[in-house]
Amino acid sequence: FSDMEKRRNWFIDIYISLGMLLCDLSIINDKTSTYLTYIFKNLQKHIDINDGKLTNLHYKYSLLKKSYGRVWKLLLKQIEEKSSSQQQEYDNKLLQLYQAMNMKYLIAYQERLIIAKYPQSYILF
Repeated sequence: FSDMEKRRNWFIDIYISLGMLLCDLSIINDKTSTYLTYIFKNLQKHIDINDGKLTNLHYKYSLLKKSYGRVWKLLLKQIEEKSSSQQQEYDNKLLQLYQAMNMKYLIAYQERLIIAKYPQSYILF
């Protein structure tokens, strides 16, 4: 890597970390929200929005902005790409998304899917 490439990667990593920290704040005011949007747009100039490095920040940012369609798309993509052992976390996040949107039919569907996909271990008698 050249020196310029290293600096670019540092910039990206620092902005991703800063964005994650801002998303995790318990109180988000207008100033914080504006700064978070600035960070996200700045990152888009330097890295593809669908890059794996940005997945967690993109998820939290979209939830914060109530862009539920983007969150849904991100979660479905992660479920497709991850191994079955890692999918349960994303299935649970999908259930939380449906609950946030108060979509009763999808909540019931996702709860049944989770039970069928990840059955509890049974004790033999």
